[in-house]
Amino acid sequence: MRIALASTWKAKCGISTYTSYLAEELTKNNQVTILSEYPEISGVDETQKVEVPNIPCWNRYEDFSKIPEEIKKLKPEILHVQHEFGLFGINPVMSNNFLEAMAKINIPKVITYHSVPLVPHPFFKDYFLKSDKEFCGKIFHNQVALSHAVNTYGVKKATHINHGVKLCDLSDKEVCRNELNIGCDSSYIVLMSMGYFGGLKGVMDNFFNKN
Repeated sequence: MRIALASTWKAKCGISTYTSYLAEELTKNNQVTILSEYPEISGVDETQKVEVPNIPCWNRYEDFSKIPEEIKKLKPEILHVQHEFGLFGINPVMSNNFLEAMAKINIPKVITYHSVPLVPHPFFKDYFLKSDKEFCGKIFHNQVALSHAVNTYGVKKATHINHGVKLCDLSDKEVCRNELNIGCDSSYIVLMSMGYFGGLKGVMDNFFNKN
């Protein structure tokens, strides 16, 4: 199958890292092309080594009109968007801009939402409902996110697929604390997280205010 993935690529970005893992697996049995944000916008991470054809063609602050143009040239069988509101929905104008671009693409489109806003807002509800018309499938990384999207924002045609990451060997807490030069009797809490860890993920209030 010929697959186009719209995402950041080889950037210092959790979605870029996730996409590199996904692309690495998909290329074993498919033809994959990345439709990426321009590197001068996303930044560059030299540690990401997965080699997949890459076409920089969009800018989160301007428009997404070149994505449909590249789809016409590539003729993929499916477009899979790795979505974060800071990328494809940085404000209502850009969200509509993105959905207008998607409406011009006449192949099956799937979208993976890497986060779901916790606080209900008309902007997000309007966006999710409009995106139902453009995407034949929606993926959420955990059951909580899926439930929130369905119950709060009225999302349709959605499924839950766990956030896939490469397996790694985990050291025990004594080794980690020694590496960080904070002894086992320290009051510091050591956390390990895949990707960005902070308030926009709904973590800071839920965790730090209780500890």
